[in-house]
Amino acid sequence: MIFVVRASVSGNARGTMTADANDETGDQQLPLPPRPVLPDMAAARSRGPAEVVEAHWQALRLSWQWKHAVHQIRSPGRPYPRIVSLLETAAAQPRLRRLYPFISHFAL
Repeated sequence: MIFVVRASVSGNARGTMTADANDETGDQQLPLPPRPVLPDMAAARSRGPAEVVEAHWQALRLSWQWKHAVHQIRSPGRPYPRIVSLLETAAAQPRLRRLYPFISHFAL
C-alpha cells in the first residue's frame, strides 16, 4: 500500500523552494536560525528498522521546520508549501508513522 499526500501552496510557488544557509541575499547576509541537530542514523540503524523509521521522521520534521524558518526570514510574506504541517499530521497517524517517510516534490 502506498500513501501519497501533497503539501499545498497558496499563491505562486516559483522561487520559494530554495533555503540554503550558504546563499547570499543581496549585499548583506541575514542572520539565520542555527541548523537543527538531526538524529544519529547510524545509531538508529544499530537499534533496528523501527528506530531508523522513527529517526527519519524526526530528521524530516526538523530539517523542514528549519527550511521554513529560513524561508520566512529571506522571503517574508511569500507562500511556502505546508510541508511541516503535512509531516506533523502524517506522523500523528499510527498507520503512516510505521512507514518509512520519503518526500519528493512536496509529496509524502
